[in-house]
Order: sequence, then C-alpha cells, then structure tokens
Amino acid sequence: MLPKNNLIIKLTDRLFNVLNEKSGIESIHIVIQIAYLLLLKRENPNLWKQIKQQGHSPAIDEIREQIVHIQQQTADSYNLPRYIIQDFEFKINRIEIVSECVDIINSIYKETENLGSSLNGTITYYDIDSAIFDDLYEKIMKKPEKFQNLYIPRHIRYLMASLTQINYSDRIYDPMCGNGGLLLSVYERIMIKEYESQNQDVIDTDNDGFSTLRYSLMANLPSPDTLNGSDPNPQQLLLSALSFQLRGIKKANLQPNNFIQDNISEHFDVIIANPPFGQKFNKPHQINEVVIKNAEIVFIDKIADTLSPTGRATIIVSEGFLSNTNSQHMQCRKKLFTQYRLEGVISLPSGIFLNTQAKSSILILSKDEHNNRPDVWFYELQNDGYTNDRAKRRTKEFPLPEVVKAFRERLYNSQNKRTETCFFVSFEEIQRNDYNLSYSRYKQFNYERQDHGDVCEMMQEIIHNERDIQNILNELESTFIWKK
Repeated sequence: MLPKNNLIIKLTDRLFNVLNEKSGIESIHIVIQIAYLLLLKRENPNLWKQIKQQGHSPAIDEIREQIVHIQQQTADSYNLPRYIIQDFEFKINRIEIVSECVDIINSIYKETENLGSSLNGTITYYDIDSAIFDDLYEKIMKKPEKFQNLYIPRHIRYLMASLTQINYSDRIYDPMCGNGGLLLSVYERIMIKEYESQNQDVIDTDNDGFSTLRYSLMANLPSPDTLNGSDPNPQQLLLSALSFQLRGIKKANLQPNNFIQDNISEHFDVIIANPPFGQKFNKPHQINEVVIKNAEIVFIDKIADTLSPTGRATIIVSEGFLSNTNSQHMQCRKKLFTQYRLEGVISLPSGIFLNTQAKSSILILSKDEHNNRPDVWFYELQNDGYTNDRAKRRTKEFPLPEVVKAFRERLYNSQNKRTETCFFVSFEEIQRNDYNLSYSRYKQFNYERQDHGDVCEMMQEIIHNERDIQNILNELESTFIWKK
C-alpha cells in the first residue's frame, strides 16, 4: 500500500465533493467519472496538460471523444458488451469542473510521489491511480446505500485469497464479482508468488501483515489470462473493468451473467465468492429432490457444481447456512459434505461487514476424485484487527496471517483440543449432527469452579458489615436531629 497523509485524504475528499456538489453526480458514478479522468491522464498526457493552459484548453466535446476511445479499449480488454460502456458515458459537462479535478489529481500525484520517495523502485500511475480509485470507492461504501452488501473489506479479501490454493495457470472465477475486489486479491497473490522467486527485496508488508507488491512492479510480469467474473449489475461489472485497467491488468473475461438464474456450462479451477444473503429464488432448483428457494443455497450449490475435477472454492457463508435445520440447508450441506472435500470452516467475528452485525464464516472446499472424507478443520477468528464500529480503528497487529499459517500447518499439528481456537471434527460426528458446520456447535468450554470460601464465614462477614453500616446510620441520624 502507498503511504498516505492527511493532505492526501483531504484532497481525495475534495475530489469527491467537486463532482458531487458542482456536477450533481452521485455515489458510485463519481468513481466511474474519476476513473475515466485518470485513464485520460495516462493515455493522452498532452490533452491533460492542455486542460490547464489558459486560452488553449480543449472543448468538453474533445475530452468526451477521448473518453469514448478509452471506453472502447476497456470493452475490448475485458470482453465487455458495448451496451454497458454506452450506458455509462462521461457526465462532466463543464470544462472548469474538469480543470478543477485535474488540479486535485495533480496535487495527489505530487504529494504521493514525495511520500513514496523512500520506497523500493519507482511509483507509477498504476500505484497512484489504483489508490485514488480504492479510496473513493471505500468512501462511498461507508455510506448507507443499497449496494453495500457487495463490499468485502480489503483485509478479508486478502484472507480469503491467502487461504486458497492458487496456481498461475488456474482458471479463476468470481460468480458475483461486484467491483472485482476478490479477483484482484487472487491476482495479487499470484503475482507475489511469481515475484518472490525472482526478487524478495521488493515484497512489502501491508497494515494487516500480508505480503504486498506495488502494481507498477506487477505490470513487469506477464498477466495470467485466467481471470473470469460475472455480475448481473452492469455498473459493478464496469467498475471491475476500470479497476483492472487502472492497475495494469491487461486481460480478464467479465460477463453480465446472473450466476443464480443462468446455466453456466464452464468449469473453473478456483472459485472465490460472496453469495447473496437473505434473497429468495423463484426458478426451480432441487438438491436430492428437495426444492430450494433460498438464493444463498442455490448459489453455493452451483459453485460446487461449477468446479473442475480438481477445483477449489473459498466462499463467505452466513451462520444460518451452517446451522439451519430445515431441509433446504441440510440437503445442501449434506451434498457438500458427501460429494466434495470440506477443508475448513473459519468463523468470523460479527461486524466484519459494514452496517450489519450478521455472523458469517469462510468455507473452504475442493473436489476430490478419490472420495476421501478427512476430518474438517474449524478455526475461530475472534478479532480481525479492527474495532467493531464504523470507524474500524486498528486494535491488534496481524491476526489474519496467523489464520493462514494455522490453516497451512493444520495437518502437522498433533494437538486437537476442542477448548482451543482451532480443532478437527470427524466426518462421522458432523454426520450425526445433521451436517451442522457451525464452529460453536463443536467448541468445548472450560468452566472452572470458583472457590468463594466457607459459607458460614461469609455470613459472619456480612452480619459484621451490616452492623457497621447501622452504626454509621445511627451516628448520622443523631447529628441530623442535633442540628435540627
């Protein structure tokens, strides 16, 4: 992550406010418009400079024409249908507002370059543009609007990607990709793994303890042509494409599919996803002759069916999915448990997601051609390193890499005490418990007996204290009567 100070934060806020207050552009559309301007700065630096030249500034139509060219590049690079690009045109209609945005962006560049002068290598537009994009997007996600359920905090995305076994040639898929955050986290893990074998010196550590690599360095490596995402929301799909483009990710396949409703014929080596919670599903779907009407269950079931013969999946699931005893939930858990290989369940603390205290977990599963049914590993993450409020202040250093380390070393840990943070549960025990996969179902607690002393002695002490209190009250009463 790039260094940041109060000035950069204020400049980013000002950039947001300029478009919001002077152009009437709202919410997520602000991120799209700024992304267009950042790509304009990169693709046509001469036009960018002319915007600030008095008497020689270009007309707004000339800028819009260049943006259309950039949109076409975006569509071609990420296989986006052209209608998605056409629906989200450049909306800034006054050159003076564009000029003000140019001033702010130039100031952010200058301040970031000054702060980053001590870092290894040179900071480029890949690094700065992606930081501006992420800061604006996170600012909007903190507002109480309907698309917040699409947003997974960065540190949880990194945790999910780090828990997933990923190879450079794997075909990777997020069936509801939103702004592309999960795919980006997987991409970064792949690039870091490739870079570690060449140059350890350029690998940094982020605020959550994960290895990180600047996008300017990733751009020097061949991008894997294996990223795939779909989303029924064209706005979110465009955000994914713009985010990839700003970071120098040259190729990805992004499609406006509805994973729950549509028939997906392809299979993928890695699927990483955040299902829709609390939604109904009206299209007929069955698991072992049980009709499924819950969208989360359908989503998870289809993920499992879309895995390649050696595929792996890492999925956010609700607590209800893990423990609900109705036939829909039980049949889906039974199918996952009997036809796939459940690697682990990681219980997350409540309050991970914005504006909700809903409990959730990370489910890790894989296809197993040999039909092995190993014990399932459970882990409780008690603290994600941030306060459980909107401020999300840091409270503990590096709790998340500890989870990854424990997961990777789980098979070499001979201890298996249910009173500890992590433990194994056998296939047979989970089967006896209706395939319940909730951490709390199998956790054992130590209740230590407290020695409070002899009861008679305690009674004598209480009586003695009562007498002392009564004597004090008598003294106060006599004093009050005397004064009266």
